[in-house]
Amino acid sequence: MKRMKGLPIKESVACAFAIFALLALETTTRGRLAANRLAANRLSPYSAAANSAAASKLAASPIASRQLEPNRYAANPEATRDFMATAEGREVLSFIVSCALPADAALVATLPDGEPFEFYGEIGLANEWLNHPLRKAGRGWVSACLFARVNNHDVTSPLSMRGQTQALATTPDEQATWSLEEGAFYGDYFVAPGEPVQWIACRGKDQAAGETGGLIERDCTEPDPNDPTHTLCGFTYAGDCGAFAPVPACEHFSPQGYYRDCHDQPGDESHSDVFRQVITVFVMP
Repeated sequence: MKRMKGLPIKESVACAFAIFALLALETTTRGRLAANRLAANRLSPYSAAANSAAASKLAASPIASRQLEPNRYAANPEATRDFMATAEGREVLSFIVSCALPADAALVATLPDGEPFEFYGEIGLANEWLNHPLRKAGRGWVSACLFARVNNHDVTSPLSMRGQTQALATTPDEQATWSLEEGAFYGDYFVAPGEPVQWIACRGKDQAAGETGGLIERDCTEPDPNDPTHTLCGFTYAGDCGAFAPVPACEHFSPQGYYRDCHDQPGDESHSDVFRQVITVFVMP
């Protein structure tokens, strides 16, 4: 489970206050980058979609070109060039690095004007990407993490991400505190050039029951009334996730609080692909 920077709850609260202090440091490069690092769980669906063409090239190579010092790496300049060209691209890359690399890692890239720009790891879902092209499982985990952090309201919304990987491990206290089930996210952001992003969401039991608590600021698992095949964020809507629905989108729900083996539509009668890298999101009441 990861939320705000993967910190315990009391430290997450302190971290939230730190955001405001860091935003005041715009006069220094380090201050600007730290503020970007902490603006988690606010990725615009439009920014993500606009930069999807660059994602395939990014995944095809190691994300780093060399190690600069312990836990600090030079970005692969060719693979990251398209992302670095715009502010939107850098925003998306910051979320990609945050999802893929662990909290003690930093990736140093270069802005078009030659200024260095650092991206910080957080969750560690694809550590091997530093030395190898992004593998299939890593693609699935980083994609699910990106999709889980998309927010239609342009607000920072702390959340609990859970899944079948040690990087998303949680505790009973965290499960009790972050108890509203929004739904699950899965798919592939790193599709071939020209193909649409394969982003999929299913609706959790609490989101299906109505808007309350942290769910009010989270729309990406809710079906669009004008197009029920998609969610309000433009994701493919797979229906309701679990056994609370007559025909669920996912085959299993773990005792640890996450869905596994999910489809892009309810049930498996269509023989659609089974997605095994699934992130289930919970918010606070």
